[in-house]
Amino acid sequence: MPRNKEPFTFLARHVKIREIFISAYCRQEDNLMDLDKSSSTMGFASVAFGIISIIASCFGTSLIFGSIGLILALLSRGGSNAYPKNAVIGLILNSIGIFIGAMMIVISIITIASFGSIDNFMNAAQQYLDNYYSSLGSM
Repeated sequence: MPRNKEPFTFLARHVKIREIFISAYCRQEDNLMDLDKSSSTMGFASVAFGIISIIASCFGTSLIFGSIGLILALLSRGGSNAYPKNAVIGLILNSIGIFIGAMMIVISIITIASFGSIDNFMNAAQQYLDNYYSSLGSM
């Protein structure tokens, strides 16, 4: 009688080990799916920050939004070797936003430096606006 139980015991152990491996594999797949979801979310956020950084370049805050979006795009890669498509789009948009913001800062510094100081620049701008509005009144 003990001989008949041994194959069933071995089979039961084998099935139990198999179930453990399958459940561990499924948990690993679930973690990978969660990683894909978070990567996709960070990629989408990167695209949103890229668009905001280009729009914010008019207000001088594109470096802040572009930097945040660039970090999100780089982090969206996760454990894989390739970037998701929306992360690549986010990288491009954020790079454009950072470039525009940096160029606006450089142009502002060059413009102010050419007038000698910020006060001279403001006086020249005020004279230009006074002349412009006075010419409109004479029409």
